[in-house]
Amino acid sequence: MLAKALELVDELGPDGVSLREVARRVGVNHRAAYRHFDDKRALTAAIAEQGYVALAVALEVSWAKSEKKGPRARVLALMDAYLSFALESPARYRITFGRRVNEEGNYPALEAVAERGYTVLLRALAGMRKVAPAREQVRDMGFSLWALAHGYLRLVWVKRIRVRPELTVRYFHALAAPLLDGWER
Repeated sequence: MLAKALELVDELGPDGVSLREVARRVGVNHRAAYRHFDDKRALTAAIAEQGYVALAVALEVSWAKSEKKGPRARVLALMDAYLSFALESPARYRITFGRRVNEEGNYPALEAVAERGYTVLLRALAGMRKVAPAREQVRDMGFSLWALAHGYLRLVWVKRIRVRPELTVRYFHALAAPLLDGWER
């Protein structure tokens, strides 16, 4: 059911997914969907968890592949992986980074996997500084870079920033440069 839900996200967008439609596409009675997911929020949490896992894996692979690069290049490689993840499946990205579905703490695995990928970015950012920064500084820089990437993607998708598709990831480097310049000092 989750695999079919992920297909639906890609096909219909985040708002087009329902338990009833997932059940119909799987070929079971819609009540059968409730054996696997309590409600649409549980389905959304499962989709978001899959997104965070895919993103964490992409970031970990990028981190390993960039081992011989300098600290700044490693951070940019991670951001390239982040942007590529979003651009390959915008709808899935929007669910993963959409409205927080775990406000009540019902999906603890979701928080842990979300933290997994973010930790890779924080490690890379800490490695850019000559003097070890405070944990709070690294966290804030991570949020700043993440917010820049998230906002940039949104503006590209709504055509407020016009950039050729093949240059979308590379143009982010120019936008991130002032932020990273200040961080390296």
